[in-house]
Amino acid sequence: MKKQSTFRKYAVLVSLGFMGGTIFTTSYIRFAFYTQLIDSLRMTNVQLGLVSTITNFISFALTIPGSFLSDKLEAKRVIVFSSGSISLLALLFPLFVHGYASYIFFQCANAVVLAAYWGCLMKYINNLGGEEEAGNSFGTYYLINGLSGAAGNFIPLWAQSHFGGETGVNVAVFSMGVVTTVATIL
Repeated sequence: MKKQSTFRKYAVLVSLGFMGGTIFTTSYIRFAFYTQLIDSLRMTNVQLGLVSTITNFISFALTIPGSFLSDKLEAKRVIVFSSGSISLLALLFPLFVHGYASYIFFQCANAVVLAAYWGCLMKYINNLGGEEEAGNSFGTYYLINGLSGAAGNFIPLWAQSHFGGETGVNVAVFSMGVVTTVATIL
């Protein structure tokens, strides 16, 4: 990757930071919407813990193949594929996730889609400004990542409290899908 103009570099970092701050919101929905998730999907604490164990095992098992894929594939395409797939999964959540079994499938699909994302993201940011600017690039990325993560979690909380009710977790995940769709478009 050749060195980019300063404006393009920061525009890409803002886009990647926004995406990075919001792409994991659906994977970790259980932390922000624990009670709503258990109530709406009629799961027990043990079942939610088992889903976490299963998806963490899958993520761990896909670490090596994901790193291999991130080295062999074009980073930009993998990043766009991963964020677009997460957006699609989140937008389809209210239609297809209604219980324990479908929630397992949803979380496993999240883990599979994100297998090569992290490696490609690190590769892309590292190559963005060259070796001498890598530290500044990562600092800017994590600044935007943190701010967008806060906004990306505030929007679903707001949507759930205003439009949620009995289906609050569906409204929250759908709004997460809208936020990640905006990040994918950027």
